[in-house]
Amino acid sequence: MARTLVREWNEKLGEWESLEREHQQVLRREKVELTIQDRAHLLELAKDLSYVWHARSTTNAERKNLLRILVREVVLSPVDVPERGIHIQLLWQTGTCSELSIARRPSSERATSPEVIKLIGTLAKERSDREVAAELNRRGLLSGVKRAWDKEAVRWVRKRYGIRCQPAGRRGRPRQPERRADGLYSLQGVAALLGVTEPVVRSWVEKGWLRGVEGGGSGSPRWFTAEDHQQPGRSRCRWSRGALS
Repeated sequence: MARTLVREWNEKLGEWESLEREHQQVLRREKVELTIQDRAHLLELAKDLSYVWHARSTTNAERKNLLRILVREVVLSPVDVPERGIHIQLLWQTGTCSELSIARRPSSERATSPEVIKLIGTLAKERSDREVAAELNRRGLLSGVKRAWDKEAVRWVRKRYGIRCQPAGRRGRPRQPERRADGLYSLQGVAALLGVTEPVVRSWVEKGWLRGVEGGGSGSPRWFTAEDHQQPGRSRCRWSRGALS
């Protein structure tokens, strides 16, 4: 029994020594053990982090590790006065706090060019938001965030800049003038005159607060003259031809 235990012990000891030698070989081959020269070189690099950061051999993962080693916390605070920007506070691992401010990146509506906004206004008179997006993409135009257009992006720009879209049932038809030569106002004319939207005027017509004097049947457009009407939440008021002229 004793001889068996001694033999097994010697075998395990030989395996351990073999593994230790292999480990030392790997360390030398992979240069895991730092020499005095290696340590001195690393200390020099630590004094020039900009060089390490921009080195081609430095990966993005290694850059993230550098940030974790150096920075404890980052606080971003948007500011609007005296101008739009972001106030940044950096808390370093040493406890020192650095502060700086940068300009805030323009939002998508500011980045959309006036030419594209004008084109959307023109196309929306005859096309749906989906069709407008397809036409913008066909022309190679990008949205304010440098992406291809879709119907949601077109609808957002329309609402942001007050661009009205032609109702689906009326696309392809000429838009009615706001006022005819004989003085009658279209639904669009009433909305523009009172500073409200067309759906609001339609609701007044449906509730009987505003009565048309011509049209309205078989899909023909309604026309309005200066007459009494009642607006929601307001007292009864009177249109006069002088006020509407």
